[in-house]
Amino acid sequence: LIATAPARTGAVPADLTSVADRDYFRHAVATRQPFVSDVFQGRGLGNDLIVAISAPVLEPDGRVRSVVEGSLNLVTLSRELARSHLAAARDVVVVDRRDRVVCSVGKLALAPFTSFSEISLAVAARNSNTPSFIHDQHRAGERHPEGQLAAFASVPGYGWRVFVQEPIWTTQQPVAV
Repeated sequence: LIATAPARTGAVPADLTSVADRDYFRHAVATRQPFVSDVFQGRGLGNDLIVAISAPVLEPDGRVRSVVEGSLNLVTLSRELARSHLAAARDVVVVDRRDRVVCSVGKLALAPFTSFSEISLAVAARNSNTPSFIHDQHRAGERHPEGQLAAFASVPGYGWRVFVQEPIWTTQQPVAV
């Protein structure tokens, strides 16, 4: 660990300055390619749930000189996503290649790091033959499921997926008026 931005006041404990054990470091060194990590808990500079984006810095002869890394804070990502027009009356869920929630906004509001594989939206997507589908969303505290129009897309090269769903009635409402 050479530097942080914003600049950190106080020293990072010596046993936390090495990131050689982190996937984002090892992958960038081994493949000499950029890397986007799965969700993990930070250490040393905080214990937030983050995603790391890293890339090797190469010498002219191709050897790895260092690795540059930036962290995506999931609280900030969720807050910005919630402010976008995409989240209005919709559930938006981003999951990593291990099927863990990266961020989630809307009524579904899944916590980061939650396993997504058994959530009804994930089950319906697996059972669908198309990237868009209709399913019933069961929500805690509600007696009856609500019909949802849903879709998902994969992020090429990273194994991440983005899911969006909205109640069917919101798409039918303009037609019914």
